[in-house]
Amino acid sequence: MGLPEVYCPICGCPSGISFDLYSVEEDIGDPTDYWGSVLPAEQIEWLTEYRLLGRVRSLKGYCSKFTKPPKNTSNVEGLFISEHANYIPYDGDVYQLPDTDGNEWRAYQYDKEHMDVLFPIHDTCLDIAGRFIQNWNENRPDSAPALTLENFYDALCGEYSRNWQAGRDHPARGSWMAAGLEWDHALYGARALQGYNGWEGEHGDEWICADPINIPKLTSFIASLLKEGPGSAVSILDISHLQVSQPEAHFASNNGSLGGLPVEILHQIAFFLPAATFFSLRQCSKALASRLVLDQKFWCQQLLSGSLIPQLWGIDGVYLFNNFKLTMQAKYGGEKESIECDWKALAKQFARTDDIMMRKGDMKAVPIGIANRFRVWRIVEEAILSS
Repeated sequence: MGLPEVYCPICGCPSGISFDLYSVEEDIGDPTDYWGSVLPAEQIEWLTEYRLLGRVRSLKGYCSKFTKPPKNTSNVEGLFISEHANYIPYDGDVYQLPDTDGNEWRAYQYDKEHMDVLFPIHDTCLDIAGRFIQNWNENRPDSAPALTLENFYDALCGEYSRNWQAGRDHPARGSWMAAGLEWDHALYGARALQGYNGWEGEHGDEWICADPINIPKLTSFIASLLKEGPGSAVSILDISHLQVSQPEAHFASNNGSLGGLPVEILHQIAFFLPAATFFSLRQCSKALASRLVLDQKFWCQQLLSGSLIPQLWGIDGVYLFNNFKLTMQAKYGGEKESIECDWKALAKQFARTDDIMMRKGDMKAVPIGIANRFRVWRIVEEAILSS
């Protein structure tokens, strides 16, 4: 039977490229492997980039022959994040780290004294976890605690412990903890593809292995969804800087309060606020509610800054603006001087995270990298918040 393949505890994908990828010329009808025309080779390179995540106090328990501590890239006290790890194929859960004399490090091993586990995690998944934590800390309610990567690690250890208990209570299930983690959500499709001896994905499953960070068609896909609609005209937006232009100032009569600031100054302040804080500020008074308008400028700024839909980063706002302008010019010629973008409708589309993640309805054509980004983000979110 051999040793099991090792899988990332977050995305559920393998430690490396343990599957066949047909080239564009070959993938004509074979349903048993991934097609290069759907999943280009450069979109699976992220699967080979791993780090090991654990606790400093338990490092000796993870290593076959501990001679010197490895370099720790973590900025959280007590938490260990290795440099890039080298996975040893066909040798089970073994990894090697730079400058550790070639010693073997065992993933999914736990320290019996503290029950600290050493997890192998893709660089990309760790990056998404960090982005989720940053977004949480910037938008969290006052009553909610701030998060660090230690909370993320604790969540993984908690799931490992539940897996261990389930295996002990139901021996027929066996133990999966040497290869990956079992989650109630089954990694939103990935768990069914985790074979004991290797990845079992077929054509149609390519999206689960698509790079969720580097998405070539991200902006062009969003541009295809941006339609004309009601709201503020695009001509008053400086999208290259995501700022509202500075027309003539208008002053209110109640100059002694925040609501008495010039509208343009108020909008400039509000621009730097997260979406949740902006909504809360509008509820403070009728004056603020009437002056902080949820117009197309607001939806544009919040969407392109990543505050409204935090899974959407890396959008080229200038390309979006120019592409929309060219599309409308081709449609209307010179008949209209200013055509409006419906940023609110676009934001509503991307708020349907389930449809994006599972590529349903009018989101069926979403690029597979976007779908996978939303999937990994959801897994991180549920892991941390449920713990």
